[in-house]
Amino acid sequence: MAENKKSFLIYTEWIDILEALDDDEAGKLMKHLFRYINDLDPVAPDKLTEISFIPIKQALKRNLKSWESIREKRSKAGTISAEKRKLQKAKIPTKSTKSTSVELNQQTSTKSTVNVSVNVNDNVNVIKDKVLLCSITFSDELLSSSLFNRIAFNYWNLFKKNLSDSGIKNTKSLDKADLNEWSNVIQLMIEKDKRTPEELKIVHEFLKVNEFWKTNIQSIKKLRIQFEQLFLNAKTKNHGKNTTITRTEQNRIDSEASTKRMLEKLHGEINSDQQQ
Repeated sequence: MAENKKSFLIYTEWIDILEALDDDEAGKLMKHLFRYINDLDPVAPDKLTEISFIPIKQALKRNLKSWESIREKRSKAGTISAEKRKLQKAKIPTKSTKSTSVELNQQTSTKSTVNVSVNVNDNVNVIKDKVLLCSITFSDELLSSSLFNRIAFNYWNLFKKNLSDSGIKNTKSLDKADLNEWSNVIQLMIEKDKRTPEELKIVHEFLKVNEFWKTNIQSIKKLRIQFEQLFLNAKTKNHGKNTTITRTEQNRIDSEASTKRMLEKLHGEINSDQQQ
């Protein structure tokens, strides 16, 4: 047996050998077997035991080779894994030459501490820990670190106020809003959707006064989905501060905006075909 190997396989077919022997002969064979697997270098007590042990010995040797092969593969895999972990620990993260680090320790209403690490590279911020918007105030240093953070917080604050003004007390989803997620959506709107901060401000002001939309937009993801519609509505002459738009009027405005977008898309496709 190999070193540190504490077990071996017994095959049910060996019963044929044992049944062919009487109890005394079978006992001698089993004693010889256990002496062999414990590396005692036994000598068979008689010819019958020696012959009976041949097929058992061959099976044990085959199993030993298979076991040693598996152990070697596992050992190599363990070595490779250890080397990878060692290299990963040795890696030093690169730092942008234009980046700064902001550390914020803030007490929430439950007196727990929020630890925040923020890296700011131009207009891009990376927040390593989850920060709930409900735990932030306008005076926090975090808000001055990123345009995306400021816009996200302003919209969150507006949605919260709109619910309160409408008599809706259930604000659980807003209370659990993550600053990182909201900031990422604002970043996508500005960088991917090509929305300007001025357009975001126009829609923000529109949502303050429009009775139809102010309770229907209560998440940053829905804001992104409906932004084109909201912006077109905000640009119409009917969004004055003291104007209340009925659902019928709102549906008409939405229909006109949808038709306008469809015509613009069709016009773009026609121009593209003509250029080709």
